[in-house]
Amino acid sequence: MPHSRPMPLRVCLVDMNNGVANQATRCFRRIVDAFGARVRETNPNVELAFKHVQPRNLGELPAEDEDLVLCSGEPGSPFDGYDDPWCTGYRAFLDRAVESNAKTHAPRSRSSSSVIRSSSRWCTSRSPRCASATLSSSG
Repeated sequence: MPHSRPMPLRVCLVDMNNGVANQATRCFRRIVDAFGARVRETNPNVELAFKHVQPRNLGELPAEDEDLVLCSGEPGSPFDGYDDPWCTGYRAFLDRAVESNAKTHAPRSRSSSSVIRSSSRWCTSRSPRCASATLSSSG
């Protein structure tokens, strides 16, 4: 029986800086690169697929099937553009992530998700692959 490759671990960086060059995005990319190297070292069959989206200036949103979503802070008030299409779409994405997390609380369940919020930064994890990769890289 042929061995199928596992689905890639999908990581998305949400750049909320409205097209302004910033250190947060550069630092997040370095963290993701180091995380990817650790994942490959620990789980050589797991591929890391990275995507960078910019909601505020390009109207891009993370895909619903991302395994890990990291979000930078934004310049100005968190209420800037609150009723703009990019913001309503992004809030809807976050609401769905929170709802998904509320439905399941078992951290290693296949359908589990977690959302971590610190100030204006969000991280969502919806995949057991993401959870196990995170655990393996913490040591």
